[in-house]
Amino acid sequence: MFGATETSQLIDTLSRLFRMCLNSEKRYTTLGSELNFVRAYLNLQQKRMGNKLQFSLHMEAATESSCLLIRWKAVHV
Repeated sequence: MFGATETSQLIDTLSRLFRMCLNSEKRYTTLGSELNFVRAYLNLQQKRMGNKLQFSLHMEAATESSCLLIRWKAVHV
């Protein structure tokens, strides 16, 4: 299935995803940060699904840090 190096990379990507999810104390985030989250998630899914999933993400470099987004928070009832 996966070799030790590839497994290590998958664990690193998954841990980055978890840290991004848990780092929700900030009220605002950048579009670039959100794109990094989406990229990490899609990379994991691509490893799982193989050739069934292909994607490409494009954004102008100036947009990455200049566009601020309000973080959405889930409310637990």
